[in-house]
Amino acid sequence: MSGFAVWIMGLLAIDTPHLILAGSDGQNHSLPQLIQSSPWTVLVFFSADCPCQRNHDGRLTEMAQSFAGRGVQFFAVDSEVTSTPEKDAAEAASRHYVYPILRDTSGQLARAFEVEFATTTVVLDSKGAVHYQGGIDSNHHTVTAGATRFLRDALSALLLGVEPTVRESKPMGCYLRLKQ
Repeated sequence: MSGFAVWIMGLLAIDTPHLILAGSDGQNHSLPQLIQSSPWTVLVFFSADCPCQRNHDGRLTEMAQSFAGRGVQFFAVDSEVTSTPEKDAAEAASRHYVYPILRDTSGQLARAFEVEFATTTVVLDSKGAVHYQGGIDSNHHTVTAGATRFLRDALSALLLGVEPTVRESKPMGCYLRLKQ
């Protein structure tokens, strides 16, 4: 196999040598280059219409900002059939995202990671291995201080050089509508 591959729990998920995703920032992003450019990459599967997504925007932005200086980069991934470059750019701006929304127009990434719900997060190392996949936290429609913070806990553990205690959790977002 040539090129760059993404691995989920030791199993090949997707061979990505030429996977280019258009971003809400007006740039085209090579998935392998993005992943290789930082020790840790967080992909947050996105839906513009999901209330759970909107409720977690502040929490995601805060995490992206607090972990940025520690070698963690964030990207939202819009795999929905209704996504457009204009809509993603408007959503990123109105939500004050500090990271771009990448368009997965074919749903290839969502299918490779077996993502069905918005707010599913995937944490990859620079070689493309998945170290966490699941929900941002244990909240659904209401974000509370007492929630179990799965993503934050996973990133904190990884930055200490240990695997997260919880490597998989249930995402709490809306069902993604992928291209058939």
